[in-house]
Amino acid sequence: MCDWLIKEAAKSVGRNNVYILTSPTKDPDCLAGKLEWIQDNLPAWMHRNYVMSVHKHLCASPGSLLIDDYDYNVTAFLGAGGKAILVPRPWNLLHGLGNPRRYVANRIKCFFEQGFER
Repeated sequence: MCDWLIKEAAKSVGRNNVYILTSPTKDPDCLAGKLEWIQDNLPAWMHRNYVMSVHKHLCASPGSLLIDDYDYNVTAFLGAGGKAILVPRPWNLLHGLGNPRRYVANRIKCFFEQGFER
C-alpha cells in the first residue's frame, strides 16, 4: 500500500507537498532506523521529505491531509484544523472494515470531489 499511496499523493498534490510524518520511540537507534527505512523503501525525492515527531498534529492546517493508522493521531490532527483519514487496521476503530487500500482510495477521492483545497 505504501508505494501506491506515495504515487497517488504525489500525483494529487505534487511531490513538494508530500511528507512522511513518523513517530520515533525514545531509543536513539529508532531515528536512524526510520531514516534508513525511508532511504531503502521510498523514492529518492522523498529522502528529505519527512518529519519525525510524536506531535503530528503540529503539521495540521486546513490544506493538509494526514493518512494514519493510529486513532489518536487522526483525532489530534483533526482537532488542530487538518483533514485526516484513518487507515483500517486491527488495532484501531476501523478494524474489520475491509480492504485498507480500497477504503483509503475512496476517502481520498471523496476529499477531492468535495473540493479539498491544498
